[in-house]
Parts: sequence; structure tokens; C-alpha cells
Amino acid sequence: MRVEAKPCAAPDGAQLAALQERVAQLEQSQAELEAFAHAVSHELRTPLSAANSFCSLLQEALAALPGEPARISAHYASRVHMGLQHMGQLTEALVTLARASRASLRMEAVDLSLLAREVIDGLQSRDPGRECQFQVQPGLQDWGDRALLRQVLENLLGNAWKFSVKQALVNIEFGRQPPHEGGAYFVRDRGVGFDMAQVSRLFQNFQRLHSGAEFPGSGIGLSLVKRIVASHGGGVRAQSSPGQGATFFFTLGALLEGAHPKAKP
Repeated sequence: MRVEAKPCAAPDGAQLAALQERVAQLEQSQAELEAFAHAVSHELRTPLSAANSFCSLLQEALAALPGEPARISAHYASRVHMGLQHMGQLTEALVTLARASRASLRMEAVDLSLLAREVIDGLQSRDPGRECQFQVQPGLQDWGDRALLRQVLENLLGNAWKFSVKQALVNIEFGRQPPHEGGAYFVRDRGVGFDMAQVSRLFQNFQRLHSGAEFPGSGIGLSLVKRIVASHGGGVRAQSSPGQGATFFFTLGALLEGAHPKAKP
């Protein structure tokens, strides 16, 4: 039995108007959420900074006192201080998300290989005692916003570095798939990895797949990566298994094809 596919009918005027109204509502809601996040994070900065300062003074005063009660109080004060510092990190994360959502792209040819090496040099200089082996594929250039693409690499390479802390030798690779495999850029590590059953949570704000005590962080890095590559017309995905490391793939420019000159090879 042969079934002929029927062409999809174009929306009529009423349907098109309804779609346009819905898009406008979603855009307004997104703008309101971004403004709210920015306002909340801005208003929290001052009281958090004051609380942090007074907590530090309290810790110093308790450290000078003898006896078990003072020791216990100092322990509690240190826990409060850690909580305040984490709140400060989350506040800064909200600011970063708001800025990333509002930022206009400054498009130019970007040497991603060079950016990756700069990020790696920074990671090594902050933790020179770790043995590491980095592989950066040379000559990777694309079109995009240099500052935002640097944030993508800082988050992906920084995560690879962080989640490889238990390895005797850190092994991280940045490269690009050949065209017949999709041509996506990738960051690969041999770290702790994660269960792919949890992958749906990976790029959501403030979602964590590992203990914050074991692997500290704000929980927005991958969400920020997703927003940035989406603003460049691309996407991001991950492959991993526990104890076997992880590979993050991202693409750029799918929606910008033909809208800009090609980066030189």
C-alpha cells in the first residue's frame, strides 16, 4: 500500500499572528528574567561583602581565645564563612549569565588553538605542581566573539582540569572532528566522568552531577557554554561514563553560514 505524503500547509494569517504574539511573550519573559537575575545579584553583593568581612573578624577573634567552646565556635564561624563565599560565587554567576544573555556579538576571525593554549597556560600557572599532558590541535580558526569563545574554552578546559584532579597525570585534548564525523570541536579528558543517565541535567543552571565539597564550583559553567554556542548558531553535547573521562563537543556558526567571511585556514 502506497501512502503519499501531504505537503504541510502554511499557517494562515490568524495562526501566524498567534505565533508572533507567543514569540513576543517569550522574548519579554526572557528579558524580565534576565533583568531580575541581574538586579538580585547586584543587590546581594553589598550585604554579602559586609557579612564576609564581619565573619572574618569573628574568626580572628575566636582564634585568639582559649578553650573548647572557642574552638567549637570558630568551627561554626568557618562553616558560615564558607556558605557566604558560596553565595558570593552564585551571585557572580547570576551576573555572568545576565551579561552573557544581553551581550551583543563582536564577530571576528578567532584562533581557537591559540585561545586554548592561553587558557591551558593559565591553568598550569595556578597549579604548577600537577603533572599534565595537553594536546591542542593547531590551526583551528572560526568566526565568533573572541571574549565569549574564550569563556567557552575556559569553562570546558577548566572542568577537564578540575575533574582530572584524582589522576596521577592530567591528560586533556582540544581538537576538531574531521568533516565526515561532523566537524565539531571537542575537549576530552580522562577524569572522573559521569553517568549518561544524568546528562539531561548537565547544561541546566546550578545543577551539579558531583559533590560540591569534592569538586567546588558555581554550577553555571556548562549552562553558560550552552548559551554562548547557541548565540553563535551552534550546539553542545557530551559523552562520558563514570571513571572513564568525558568529551564535550560544540559547534559554531550553523545559523551564521553565509553571513560572514570564512576564517583563513
